[in-house]
Amino acid sequence: MLAARASALSQWYPFTSHNYLRFVDSPALWMPGTQDVNELAGSISFDAGGTEGRPAFRVWSGFLLREPDPVLVLATPNAVEAVDALVGLLPAHGMESRP
Repeated sequence: MLAARASALSQWYPFTSHNYLRFVDSPALWMPGTQDVNELAGSISFDAGGTEGRPAFRVWSGFLLREPDPVLVLATPNAVEAVDALVGLLPAHGMESRP
């Protein structure tokens, strides 16, 4: 996604989980020399058959597959708008350690 590469998201390391794009603050644990990796409390998903059959990007606050459930912040067909929302969300949470 070109919008993500041109944004502040490029300072973090992306990884996928199910249908979500998530970010951490350093290379993944399986990379040589990596020890402490902090997951950022936000993610973005894409649904090709969103509302009314239109594609939708969804921005989530919180951690996926954990309690409490993440909160839907934005649903939009516009990738740039979704990336901007995620960029604004991640620094607000800071970096939180993975359990």
